[in-house]
Amino acid sequence: MALLNRILGKDDREEKLRQEIKSLELRKESVLASINNEIIKLQSEQNSLFLDAGKYAYDIWSKDKLQTDLSSYWDKVQELDDRIKEQEAKKKEMTERYDEEIELISNNLNNGMREGTSTDDSGMASCPHCGATIASDDIFCQSCGKKLQ
Repeated sequence: MALLNRILGKDDREEKLRQEIKSLELRKESVLASINNEIIKLQSEQNSLFLDAGKYAYDIWSKDKLQTDLSSYWDKVQELDDRIKEQEAKKKEMTERYDEEIELISNNLNNGMREGTSTDDSGMASCPHCGATIASDDIFCQSCGKKLQ
């Protein structure tokens, strides 16, 4: 693959940047999966509390037809709610952080492969050797024949 990349004019730096992007995307998936698992666990605990509170309230009501204080359950439910919100905020923050890093590397990959060339608004570039107009995907200058990467 490396030989093919060199023949096509791609350097090792470009391949390393692509690998870094893939690595970041995999790490992002792993981190988000871990956070999602924690959210699911907290939601499960919360649902269990709802069931326990309902059963407890029914048992008290069915025996004596009395209402009961369920504040201890609701405090635990609120605590789990807060922890779920923290995990969701963490998930959002991590998604943004990884997306920013991936975008920076992608921009570096897209912009850095033609070091020394300048582009105008039409997407055309100038050869750093002779100044001739070149296409952004040219590997060699059509005018002077110099390699552009």
